[in-house]
Amino acid sequence: MQKKLQETEEKLHHQTVLNQHLNLQLSTVRNQPEVQIEGLNIEKIIQQEKKITGLIFYYTNLKHSTFVTLYNILTEQQMPVFPKKRKDVKTMKPETQLLLTLMRLRHNFGLKDLAARFLISTQSVSEIFSAWIEHMYLILGSIPIWPHRNDIIRNMPSQFRVEFPDTLAIIDCTELKTQKPSSLKLQSKMYSDYKSATTLKGLVACDPMGNIIFVSELFTGSMSDVEITAKSRFYNFLEQLILTGYIHHGDSIMADKGFTISGELQNVGLHLNLPSFVNSGIQMCQADVEITQKIAAHRIHVERAIRKIRTF
Repeated sequence: MQKKLQETEEKLHHQTVLNQHLNLQLSTVRNQPEVQIEGLNIEKIIQQEKKITGLIFYYTNLKHSTFVTLYNILTEQQMPVFPKKRKDVKTMKPETQLLLTLMRLRHNFGLKDLAARFLISTQSVSEIFSAWIEHMYLILGSIPIWPHRNDIIRNMPSQFRVEFPDTLAIIDCTELKTQKPSSLKLQSKMYSDYKSATTLKGLVACDPMGNIIFVSELFTGSMSDVEITAKSRFYNFLEQLILTGYIHHGDSIMADKGFTISGELQNVGLHLNLPSFVNSGIQMCQADVEITQKIAAHRIHVERAIRKIRTF
């Protein structure tokens, strides 16, 4: 009996020592700082570029140096405004917020996808994206991108300079498909016969080198090229360019045959280079054929510029 009692006491002592040891381990674990799991951020992307070349370009379509320049331009004078100021928005660095915005623009990642990548709420993703888009529109939209006529002429392709020496810009409209709105009235306004879909439509101008120098706001897809050119205040913009000496009276704008705006440009003091119209049963003369072919060959620049916008 005494032997069994002794064995029981030894077992209890052993169990007590074991419990004390476990409590000590548990206390040590509790006192350790909590491991913070970080979401995707610009620092991680830059670090991973050492192993995965071109990662930031893949996510944003910008080189790292260009990304830094863009960020500096956007934040030089003011930062985006966040009305709700969520906690996870406050703690995210502005550079990472811009990264998130460009990733959504480039790849159309969903809100939940980005929330999982950056470890924030979907509401915060939406707030960040909306705030930065508005901020980018205000800052970048105010930067003049139309070069002086001397710069345009100096950099013209040699063949373009021979054939259209006074033509400073090539214009065209582009359409972007959208989700069908619930309003039947808005559906009608946004429906494009050309695309057979609801679209938004804008005016784009590029110089003879193919550099984009004007982009209008977007309008409903049912509007014609002529209507959009007028609504975009393009003529007012050209008048301002003349007043500042960036273009001169007598300079020309090149367009496709849908832009029957010769009169409007004449009122501004400019000319229109337009392909000749083909009348039913009437053959074009050789001179008209040649000018039409030349214009078609050079209009490829604005088509390439629009393709860059559409495939960003």
